[in-house]
Formats: sequence, C-alpha cells, structure tokens
Amino acid sequence: MTDRIAIFEQAANWAELSQSLSDEQQQQLRTWLDEAPEHRDAYQKCLKMWHSDELESMLEEQAEQLTVSSKKPITKWLWASAFCSVFLLIAVNFLALQSPAKPESIIAKTSTSQSRYVDLPDGSAMKVGPQSTLSYLFTEQLRKVELSQGESLFSVQHLSDNQPFIVDAGDTQVTVTGTEFSVDKSDFGTQVIVVHGSVHVANQLDNTTVELTAGQSVEIIDGKMGEVKHLPKSFNHYLDLDNPQSQWLDAYQMSLGSVLAKLDRQMSEQISLEDNALKSMLVTGRFNLNTPKQTLQMLALANKLRVSQYSGQIIIRNN
Repeated sequence: MTDRIAIFEQAANWAELSQSLSDEQQQQLRTWLDEAPEHRDAYQKCLKMWHSDELESMLEEQAEQLTVSSKKPITKWLWASAFCSVFLLIAVNFLALQSPAKPESIIAKTSTSQSRYVDLPDGSAMKVGPQSTLSYLFTEQLRKVELSQGESLFSVQHLSDNQPFIVDAGDTQVTVTGTEFSVDKSDFGTQVIVVHGSVHVANQLDNTTVELTAGQSVEIIDGKMGEVKHLPKSFNHYLDLDNPQSQWLDAYQMSLGSVLAKLDRQMSEQISLEDNALKSMLVTGRFNLNTPKQTLQMLALANKLRVSQYSGQIIIRNN
C-alpha cells in the first residue's frame, strides 16, 4: 500500500503542474508514465480529480476563510498549493477505496448423516448434505464453490451476468447466475439436478457441455456425460431448503451409484460394488434416508442384487 500511495503522490504533483510544464518536464512526465501502467492510471485519476467541480468548490470555501494581505488576485493554482495536503488526503482515500477487497472464504464440512444450512455473503444459500466438504470464495468478479466430496443444494442470488456462480466438482463445472440446483460428487460419478432456473454444465474430460433447465438432471460417469433426464412434476429434492426435515430421496432414472452415494453418507460403513459396471444401472423409486440399511436391502431386492455386510464395509453384488 505504501508504494501505491507514493505513486499517487507523484501523480498528484504532476497533475498540479499539468498546465505549466516546460519541455523538459513534459519529457520527464512521459518517461514516468511509460515506466508502469500504474503510473498512467494514477495520473489519469489525479487529473480527473484535479479538474473536478468538487475540488474547485472546496478550494473556494477555504479561500473565503483566509485573510490574504496581498491585493493580487489569488488563482486556483495558488489555493491548490496551499491545500495540497487536503488534496493528497482525498487522493489517498480514493486510492484506498479502489483497492481490491479481500476475498471472503467459507469452508463447510459435514459428518455422517449430518446436513448443514449455510447463508452466503452474496445473499445465496446452500444446504450441505452428509459427509460433504466444500469451500466458497466470494469476490466482486466471481463466486466460486469447490466441492471436494459430497452433495450440496444451492439457491443462488442473481447479482449480474458478469458475476457468475460457479461450482467446481473436479472434472465437472457448473455455471449459473441465479437459480436453485444441486451437485453431487462421489466415487461413482457426478450428478447435477436443477430445481429452478437453468445451469451450464461442462465436462472437462471430454469437453462436452449441456444446458439444464428446471426439472432436469444429468450424470457424468467414468468421464462421460449421460443423457439429460426429465424429472416428474412430483419430484422433491431431499435437500429442499424449505423442508429441513426432508428424509425421502426421490430417484427417477437415477444411477445406482448416485443412490448408493447418498445412502453411504448416512452410515458409518462404506458401500462398494463388486462389479463396477453396476453403478450405471438406472433406478427409480422413493427411498427413506433415515433408515439407510433397511433401504439398501429393499433396493437390492427390487433390483435383483445381494447385500453382503462385513465389519465397516457393505458390498453390493449381483445375485
């Protein structure tokens, strides 16, 4: 900050002399301006302030309060010299206002079967699902969430088209300006569901993109973008921000991997698949997340699968 103030003070001195520079001084000014873009920026700001009506008015007010013995007319430049310190104070304060604000960072982490509601500084909100970890960075140019693992439902406040809200889930990136949607990142894949509004989903591995609107979902499994699913009107998101007691997972043409990931976060045991190809099996149903082990048995029975339980581990197998 000290270097920037020094630059601004030098720029203010050049602005004061701008209308009475000698040829040698003009060359010195050009050399100083060419040294760095910060010099040109500070000089332009000083010139704008120097010739502003606000500075003229301030100097005139101060002139009325002073007793001057000389009978010669006092010009703006004489008054400006007398109040140079005031001008520099204004300039420095202006510079401070232009300094970039320190980014706000929020880290949210949940444990098994725990969810957490978080209000964000931009007016948005998110409900973080169990066993999830994410960080949120807020600046004037960008709002970004990095989802390391787990799932979160986002209700995004629209600020401007130039200030998007981005969720980075590793190989998948979701970009919006204002909407309600969820992103689930697990070992089985990544799932995006849109409740309201629209989102742009980009798969970084194969460079495919898709635009989702309300009532649509898509999954990225093994680096490949799947087909867009159109959810029924009766669909309710289990992380619904308006229903904190929601316990039911509505699955419509959802991959078995996504369903297992949500059940896995409700238990201390880890769920895995004997055959990795099973994660792409499509599942439809309504599942109680408050009783994950019973739900897992019913899910396996309905899809002709077998559940094998061991200490700290549950393996899903074909019958």
